[in-house]
Order: sequence, then C-alpha cells, then structure tokens
Amino acid sequence: MDPKENAAQGGELIAVPTPHELARDAMDGSAIPVETVDSAGTENPSETLAERIAATALQGGIRVGVAESLTSGAIASTLGAASDAGEWFSGGIVAYRPEVKFDVLGVPPGPVITATAAQRMASGCARVLASTATVAVTGAGGPGPQEGQRAGTVFIAVRTEHDETVQQCWFPGDPRTVVMKTVEAALELLATTLENAASEASRSAE
Repeated sequence: MDPKENAAQGGELIAVPTPHELARDAMDGSAIPVETVDSAGTENPSETLAERIAATALQGGIRVGVAESLTSGAIASTLGAASDAGEWFSGGIVAYRPEVKFDVLGVPPGPVITATAAQRMASGCARVLASTATVAVTGAGGPGPQEGQRAGTVFIAVRTEHDETVQQCWFPGDPRTVVMKTVEAALELLATTLENAASEASRSAE
C-alpha cells in the first residue's frame, strides 16, 4: 500500500515482539516478522469501544485499570463515562514524566517510548490498582521527535491475567490528533483482547 494512502486512513499498526521473543531470537539469529495493518478512522468510536469493554468486564468480573503518558487521562475519562463503570473500572494513573513511570509503575530507568516501557506500565498498573486487565500507552505526541522516535509513534500494551500484548502504532497529525487516535487504538486493543478471552473461556466451558 502507498504510504500516503495508509497515512490518510489513520496510520500504521505494527506488531511488536515481547522481550521474551526478542531474547529468544537474539540467541538463534531468527527474525520476527512485522505485520502492518491499516488503522482506519471511524466517526468517534471511543464511546462504543468503552461500552464493549464495560459489557465484557461486567460479564467476566474483570477489573480494568489504565496507565497513560501522552494521553494524560483521556482513556480513563472515556472508560469512566461508560455504563456501570463503578462496578468494573479501577481507575487510571497518569505517568507523564519519566520519573513517575520509574517510581510508581516500575519502568526501568532509560528511554520510555519503547515496547518494554509500555509493558512495564501495564504490569505496574495492575499491581498498583489491583486490576485484572490493564491498558498502558506511551509515545511521542509531537510536534517533534522524542527519544529518536518520530512524532506520532505510540506503544500500546494490554495485560490480562493470562496474556500480554504490545503494539506499535504511528499516527500522523498534530498532537491533538495523535492523542485522539491513541485513545481509540488503545480502547480497540483492550476491547478485542477481553472479547477474545471471553470467547475462548466460553468455548472451553462447553
């Protein structure tokens, strides 16, 4: 696909290997394939995504927590406005400065716009908020590059009791657009992860 066409649709979505996979492949010299998927923009999907999360969390008795950097609480506020949030939403941690990520969430000192930082934010959020499912975001909101990452580069991690997923995204646009797209992508990843886990549990129970 033409990069310009892809950018017009909302950005690139890139699968990111876990640290375990990186260590494994560093030892045997193999490469991990990187899959690029279109991230098509839709009209204000955040509320719909939050309701999907609410329904799945309520049904499964899941407690959801959020750790945010560049979105500064926008994901938490969206989830907090969803149905029966008091029954399933634990809360959110805004860790904008690196020191907050290090001291509160247990991110290793060093660069914070990385897959590892997103993973540690998600696991730290689970610990601090006693949540069984967490989503964490960190990235370069723009307008300029940060830590050698181009503006619009975002890492999203979702952690559950049984699984962990990290995605790298790139969203073109000004900081406001990057934040909006990050919120949507994070909610989509969380909703899909929870729904897939619920479907798998249902099949196992049959």
